[in-house]
Amino acid sequence: MVKDAMGYEIELNSYYAYSHRKNGIVNVVIGKVIFIDNNTLKVKLEVINKGCGVYEKAIEKTIGSFRNTSIFANSIFKIESPEVNWS
Repeated sequence: MVKDAMGYEIELNSYYAYSHRKNGIVNVVIGKVIFIDNNTLKVKLEVINKGCGVYEKAIEKTIGSFRNTSIFANSIFKIESPEVNWS
């Protein structure tokens, strides 16, 4: 059983999100779980929404198509909808 950052079992085809900050830039990724690897404890997300912001500024939606991404399961948390209210 692979668990998310909140300690809940990851559900295939459910929506999850994560963020990371580097050099003052925060990136937010929202996607649907399309694969769970029980050996590496990673999940593959089909990225649906992506946004970024600088320092304390609001997150702005990134326009374009996105590649799938793999990330450790304990870095993501479940969300109800992939919709966002970014500017």
